[in-house]
Amino acid sequence: MAEAPQPNLGGPRPRWLLELLEDGWEKRCHFDGNGILTCKVARTPALELYERLGGTRLRQLQYEPYTLAYWETKIYKDHIASLLEESGFNPRVRSRSIAVDLGSGDGRFTEYLVSLGFGKVIAVDNNYASLRSLAEYVDREGLWHRVALVRSDIVDVPLRSSSIDFVLAVEALYYLNQSYEKGLMKVRSILRTGGYLLESEPDTEGMAVKTLVFESFEGFLETLETGYFPETYHGVSTRFRSFTLDELLDVHRRLGFRVLGVRGLPLYPLLVRILQLRGAVGEDKLRTYEERLREVFRKTALAGRCRRVNIVLSRKEAELQSQDTS
Repeated sequence: MAEAPQPNLGGPRPRWLLELLEDGWEKRCHFDGNGILTCKVARTPALELYERLGGTRLRQLQYEPYTLAYWETKIYKDHIASLLEESGFNPRVRSRSIAVDLGSGDGRFTEYLVSLGFGKVIAVDNNYASLRSLAEYVDREGLWHRVALVRSDIVDVPLRSSSIDFVLAVEALYYLNQSYEKGLMKVRSILRTGGYLLESEPDTEGMAVKTLVFESFEGFLETLETGYFPETYHGVSTRFRSFTLDELLDVHRRLGFRVLGVRGLPLYPLLVRILQLRGAVGEDKLRTYEERLREVFRKTALAGRCRRVNIVLSRKEAELQSQDTS
């Protein structure tokens, strides 16, 4: 039996979002019955992957033992909070700031940005099912006055230049592969001068270790040689870009950002999760050692060097060091 269509939520067209949209947005975007500003999106391997998965569920999975989101989300949130505080982006400043959650999925960090006190939050993703799930959350929590939802590709997000104070991009830009720099330049264009970008991307050596242990020797070599690592989900095989920390810092500086702080997520939670999925580690053992695991993951997130992702906080400078975005 076909699944019954979900009723429209009747989400509003927030006036504050309309004021932030670039001229001519109506030619390629429209508000649908769920309050989502829906724009044309390109067909990509990443989009095909998440459509097969039915969108992301990370907002829910962060509470489900012993998923990767369950292990990692608190570490991510602690890093985000500490980087913002160290940069002077305190609650008083955040309350009058506009943030964009780029590659929001179903809103794991949209929810967090609201809790951090950002005045307005725009969630952007190219997967409609994920945004529909987020729309249900926004409707249930009565957040339409603070949260807007946009279905768009990153490189074409229809926001005015220099209109945004803070962009959060958690493992989003690497999906662009060769267009990563183009995506970063789009982020730069929507940020006001002095605005902040907090970005996380896969670490090349971390992805190489994961590929060597769980996938293939050839893939391991390819990851280290090219920076692209293999991924296969539900029959969709593709390759995505990774970065060494030096590469990530260099591209930020080259494209007109001043790096303010660096953090990372350890590789170990991913390795533990893969072992669990393959039956090598059972839930009983994870339950027994949960507190010890959390402490180990916390310590290695602060001081370890074996990383799954690198996290960088940067501020948009007035001038570019280079116009080369290749």
